[in-house]
Amino acid sequence: MRVFNDFYYSFSPAVAEIVSSDSIIAETMRIAIAPLILILKPLTWLAGTETEVILGGLTAATLFGITYLTLPVLLAAYVNRRYDKRKHAPC
Repeated sequence: MRVFNDFYYSFSPAVAEIVSSDSIIAETMRIAIAPLILILKPLTWLAGTETEVILGGLTAATLFGITYLTLPVLLAAYVNRRYDKRKHAPC
């Protein structure tokens, strides 16, 4: 945990300063982090048995993946489709 803390605090103050200095960046970060908080909040209601923690963690990881990867994957698929159509279009 100490290594993680050292790593995190080596850059987090600079990031926090950048985010707090620009209202557009700050609001963008709030919007981006909101799903993370909404996904993690129910984990605080678990009793804390090993099974609950494992299942809660797996559920949260799945929801993170769906939430944060769906849009980039759909965008990449769209761009790839458009690129393929151009590549195979008659000149």
